[in-house]
This record gives sequence, C-alpha cells and structure tokens, in this order.
Amino acid sequence: MKEIFEKDIRRIKVKDRDAFEIVKNFIINNYASPISINNIVDSLRKNGNKITKPTVIKYVHALLDAKIIYDCSRYDMKSKKSIKGEKKYYLADLSFYYALNTDNQMNYGPCLENIVYIFMQKVMIMR
Repeated sequence: MKEIFEKDIRRIKVKDRDAFEIVKNFIINNYASPISINNIVDSLRKNGNKITKPTVIKYVHALLDAKIIYDCSRYDMKSKKSIKGEKKYYLADLSFYYALNTDNQMNYGPCLENIVYIFMQKVMIMR
C-alpha cells in the first residue's frame, strides 16, 4: 500500500511526512463519517503538530487528486442547501482501510454506505 501512496502523491511536496500520514490515516479510518478540516487541524495541534489549515487542505486534495478518496458535500433536504464545513469522504477501494486495520472486526454500516456511494458515482458517470 505504501508504494501506491508514494507513486500517486509524489508530485506534491510534503514537508512533514508524519503529518501527512496522520491526515491520510485519519480520513481512511473515518471514511463515510462527517469530517471537518478544522477538526483535523485542531486534533493535530492538540497532539503537538504545528500544522496549518492550508496544509491539511493540500494533503486532502492530494488524496482526492490521486483518486484514493472521494468527497461528498452534505446536503440539507429541508432548506435544499449544501451544508458547509463538513464533508464525507469515501474510499475508492475499501482495501485501503483493511490494509491499515488488520483486526477482523467489520463495521457494515460505513462499508455498505461506501459501496453504495461508489456504485452511484459509477452510475452517474455512465449517464
């Protein structure tokens, strides 16, 4: 798995490899959950990493550009408006999650949500 990230993300200049790994692992481990960039930055700062919001955004965009994750803005059905701040990130391949987490416990909720999202993305592309 490390080779995939090295190959696909080498074009961005990552100054702090550890911070990039933390951001990558956080998003992969919390796929199909609402995630805020501000929360990632706050969490990293609490753990002693001096990282800025633009840097975290750069790392997330690198994962998006490499097609490792897909983002989905949240939408409020009542007001018919997009909810700003939080997004859900889905994995292009669930094996990224299972490569990081070798325990045999499977949480079917996020797994099925991820599968449905990727399937719907493919259906929308075919139209």
